[in-house]
Amino acid sequence: MTSGADRLVRVFTVATTLAVATVAGQSPVRTAAAASPAPITPTIEVVNQSFPDDAVTLGATFKVEGAGWPVGQLVQIEVCGSDARSGSSDCAVDTAQIVSVRDDGTFLARLSVVIPPSPCPCVIRAFGQASTDVATTPVKIPGAPNEHAGDGDVTAPALRRVEVEQVELTGGDTFATWWGAPARRTLEFELVNTGTVAVNDVSITLTAGPVDDPNGFIPPVKVDRMEIGARRSISVPIEFPALAFGDQMVRGTVNGTSQTTTFSAETTTHPWLLIIVPIVLLVQLLLLLLRNIARRRLHSPADVVDPGPNAIPDDALICVIEIAEPDPDGDPDEPGTRHRTLVLQSIQAVQQMVLDSLQVDAAGEPTPGQVVINTITVLADAQAQVGASYHACDALCDWIETQFSDSEHPDTRALTLRRHVSPGGNASPSAASGMGMVPLSVMVRAPHVRAFAS
Repeated sequence: MTSGADRLVRVFTVATTLAVATVAGQSPVRTAAAASPAPITPTIEVVNQSFPDDAVTLGATFKVEGAGWPVGQLVQIEVCGSDARSGSSDCAVDTAQIVSVRDDGTFLARLSVVIPPSPCPCVIRAFGQASTDVATTPVKIPGAPNEHAGDGDVTAPALRRVEVEQVELTGGDTFATWWGAPARRTLEFELVNTGTVAVNDVSITLTAGPVDDPNGFIPPVKVDRMEIGARRSISVPIEFPALAFGDQMVRGTVNGTSQTTTFSAETTTHPWLLIIVPIVLLVQLLLLLLRNIARRRLHSPADVVDPGPNAIPDDALICVIEIAEPDPDGDPDEPGTRHRTLVLQSIQAVQQMVLDSLQVDAAGEPTPGQVVINTITVLADAQAQVGASYHACDALCDWIETQFSDSEHPDTRALTLRRHVSPGGNASPSAASGMGMVPLSVMVRAPHVRAFAS
């Protein structure tokens, strides 16, 4: 009976335990599922399979792979002794390698095998130059000592500490920088040995660039031996890339001490002229375009001729126009000029020719192949009504005078058309006698006025 009762008690206990575990176990599972994934810790490992037990030979090279590192970061890899407890002071900095992390957070490097400055246990250490990420992996190095004479216990190394003070970026933008040239500054700072021993082989790695990603390479700075309490001022020329804009940063890391020390300094640079000059040129071009559009609208023949019931007929006048134009048959190297005489019986055609002769480009220069008007003789048919013809002639001549006086064409600044009213008869040498036409007015360029009037 006792044995049967014990079995019943055990079965009841197990069933109860399973039920409670089932109910209680649902919450941890859900909580774990709902929790965010843990951050990835950067790691490294030696991948040379030909070295048994991770042992390597001096003078050889071996592969080191990293995973879980920030993308684009520069990572320094070095051989260290004493488990790298004292930082870079335990490591062979001279043979260190610097690699860039790939897009998947991995990197691959080859590192020479050397005996580190501190005794083993030896490791391969990797650390980010722009972050606090550090990873190590043990490695056996043949011939490396396990301790140095007089070092005592390697688990209690002396304190090597260097602090950085008075960090500043000096200098400012120049005229060349305003045009987009590289911005040059000087990084100034002081190093102070605040540790318990003198330090040797201290190095400072530097990166520069925009505040959000200062990963541009700057050659590292080597620091000579510093005694306890010693101070040392250091100046480093810094060059930011061309076209750098906005806030820039220099970030530094002090290696070779028991604890890595980081520091930074910021400055600002702007290539203002590369921004302002294109805007000014664009505004100037827009103003010239608007001016030309307004001029065409103001000087349009359609705006001059009144289309009302009392409008003057377009063919009310006959105009004999003497022009000078480039000679199409002349020497291309030395283009000549030919003179022609045109007869137009259309007020609008005459107005259009006048406007074409006064056109200028955006720089205020005459357009290529432009004609030059020397003389305009206004005639009327002998049978036409004299009053109406004179009215049409006055309107046309006034319009032509206005165009020449308002024009920005360079030829009109020294030479303009001057009006000469003919007293009767055929006064123009261009109008042949016996044509049955009455000369009403003649307009000639300024140098010809005296000869014509005489």
